[in-house]
Amino acid sequence: MRFIPLTLLLLFFSFSLSAQWLNGWNQRQRIAIQENAGNTLNNYQIRVDLLYQTGMDPQFADLRFTTQDGTTLIDFWIETFQNASGAIVWLELPNLAANANTDVYVYYDNPTASSASNGPATFIFFDDFSSFSGWNSISSGVIQQDASTFAPNVVLRKTGACDPQGGWKSIGSSLNNYRFIGREIRAANFPDCSWNRYGLENASFNGYSLRRNADVTGSSEFGIERRNAGAASNATGPTLSQPRGVWYRTEIRRDCSSGRIQAELFNDDKVSLGLDNRIDNTYCGVDRIALRGGRDYFFDYIAIGQFIELEPSYTLEEILLSESQLRFFRWENKDLVWAFSSLDDIAELQLEMSPNGIDFSPLAQWSNPNSSQRFSPNHQEERYFRLAWQNTNGQWYYSAILAQEKAEQSWGKLHYWPNPSQANISIQAAWPAGRYTLKLYNNLGQLLQQNKLELSQNQRLQYDLSPWPAGQYRLLIEGENGIYQLLPLVKL
Repeated sequence: MRFIPLTLLLLFFSFSLSAQWLNGWNQRQRIAIQENAGNTLNNYQIRVDLLYQTGMDPQFADLRFTTQDGTTLIDFWIETFQNASGAIVWLELPNLAANANTDVYVYYDNPTASSASNGPATFIFFDDFSSFSGWNSISSGVIQQDASTFAPNVVLRKTGACDPQGGWKSIGSSLNNYRFIGREIRAANFPDCSWNRYGLENASFNGYSLRRNADVTGSSEFGIERRNAGAASNATGPTLSQPRGVWYRTEIRRDCSSGRIQAELFNDDKVSLGLDNRIDNTYCGVDRIALRGGRDYFFDYIAIGQFIELEPSYTLEEILLSESQLRFFRWENKDLVWAFSSLDDIAELQLEMSPNGIDFSPLAQWSNPNSSQRFSPNHQEERYFRLAWQNTNGQWYYSAILAQEKAEQSWGKLHYWPNPSQANISIQAAWPAGRYTLKLYNNLGQLLQQNKLELSQNQRLQYDLSPWPAGQYRLLIEGENGIYQLLPLVKL
């Protein structure tokens, strides 16, 4: 068993609290994602709406997403974008701890980058029909690949007979909770069967379908129907404007734990046109896509991901520049020092301070900054610092966050092992019996978890890092007598 001296580790722990930087990209923006359902989520697909920023490729081809360490890439898929305006992007998040905030980064401003948008890597199931396999007929229904109607796009065509005939394809998994995402169109008048009907079902063809009266020139019914051995029942829904000859984006969302089933219709820019929302506990567990309804209608893509009713939410935080502009920002003894490679575009510079690494306020300001500067904060307590500068166009940018550690007290004879660890860390110290508080912080100084417990004298405790992604953390152990120790931890 190897004990790691705390004093030695603290010497190595005076590092920047910002994540590392992805080589080749000049700018990044932090996205703070909050889990809201009280569940740990793994490989969850979340929609993020991005606005175009100066330096981005107009078609968003230079986007990359990473975990909070700043370099581990996250799979993503761009569903749609408007040139130099905005993009709707789906991220597959490796880990979201229950009720916790998780940071990811979006990188951009790399003129040599090509698009890394990847639907199959992002979703549980994804098909853009560039290849055609795995589709099976339902009765006399016909599902086929179509390379001519919307050339050069290759699409899927539901033709042949009317509902309940159609086709199905396995999604390769059995799901209780899911999100079905599609883009579809009724391109022409086929008056013999006017409804587009599709969704997810099980091997007995029980499940739920989105249904819309697609063969109209104005408004018509849209909503949800239950499928019992393939037959439709319990159809509901509002009347929405949905004329044929127009591409629509649709979603079906199902959370079996709550019984929630939703169908939503969007225009081609992903602006919602209407929603059918209800509780139905009849069927859970699906493993295949079923396309039924009328003829002919077409799909551009279909994607299947996870869904939970209280979905994660996100906040787009500050924009950060790489060291191509800010050369460095670091501690030298008790002084903060920094240097810029150029000040031509900087209208104002300020040093900001925070007691917690989240809520920053100006500490010092310069309207005519020098390329190299030094500042002594002269604070004894733990504080967090960052640089903020505004360019001549009014855009604010922010540096990495640096921490100033407060003078530490200790109980002595403290050991913790193993560190790094994939899960449990054992902590042993000569502390007295009493009440203690444990606070876990991420590498941006954000509080992730807080626990209160009672310890007996010299009791060994176990701390579990398994819910959290790989990275660097700090565990603050506080006693009711005011004595505390701060432990730098590394999760593998």
